[in-house]
Amino acid sequence: MVARLFRGLSSGLKTEDIASLHICQWQSHKKVLLLYLLYRWISAIVFLTIIVCSAIEIGREKLPATELDENHAAKWWIYLTHWTVLICVVQGWLSAIICTKALMDNNRDYEFVLQTKVGYVQQFYWICYSVGTVYAFIVTFLYWTTVYDAETHSFDLINFFVHAVLAALMFADLLLVGHPVRMDPDIYFSAGLGLAYSLFSLIYYLSGGTDRDFRPMIYPLVNWEKPGKTIVVCVAAIFFVVIVHILCCCVCKVRYLIYKKIFAKKEKKLHTCKEHSKMLSEQKDFTIPSVLDLK
Repeated sequence: MVARLFRGLSSGLKTEDIASLHICQWQSHKKVLLLYLLYRWISAIVFLTIIVCSAIEIGREKLPATELDENHAAKWWIYLTHWTVLICVVQGWLSAIICTKALMDNNRDYEFVLQTKVGYVQQFYWICYSVGTVYAFIVTFLYWTTVYDAETHSFDLINFFVHAVLAALMFADLLLVGHPVRMDPDIYFSAGLGLAYSLFSLIYYLSGGTDRDFRPMIYPLVNWEKPGKTIVVCVAAIFFVVIVHILCCCVCKVRYLIYKKIFAKKEKKLHTCKEHSKMLSEQKDFTIPSVLDLK
């Protein structure tokens, strides 16, 4: 049953059509729309803004120097949230660059470009897009349900950007982009990132690392002072990643089916109109013989 579901979600989604990487799902042709290109660059700039604000803490109330860890800035890298932000930034800028290059190719041998296979840069972008989408939703959900505490956390600009805007941007992409969140092979990268972060948190703990509040853990749920519980949490989290990845693939499948249904009707209507026009043209060209012609 699981294998059948896997094959079902993969069919129609795993495509080597390079045009799907630079078009909107809801357009009827395979050339880059200027409006879509503008959307891609605006998204890329917003992603960059998010990571800059997060890294140098723009929009967050500054704590007294005595309350700050001397390695406060360096510890930006230990959080899964920031790993996710970095992945989203990479995919956002790669997408904008890929779309821009495709627009430039429109004036050259475009049909040849469409026949080329997805290269390494496009493959890397596609993996980052799939993984970034999945983890943007997961990080946002887990933060607001397990980490956020109104008494100790403030809803400042950084929180708004990282734990709201990021997921909103990736959700917009999920509905708009011409390519899907792939099941195969990207689900392995999503699960692999969860495993990699679990191992990283363990190594970080064994090395004596602490979070920005001087606690011997990165997140309360990932507390290696209680290894049994933490192992269960990590395994459950990876399973949760797989579930969210499958759900994202399902959304892409539904999106594609809706697109197919809408444009199938339009193409059928267009075909009918063309046939009708052809018949009228043929009738117009046909002339009834006159009496003199018959004589």
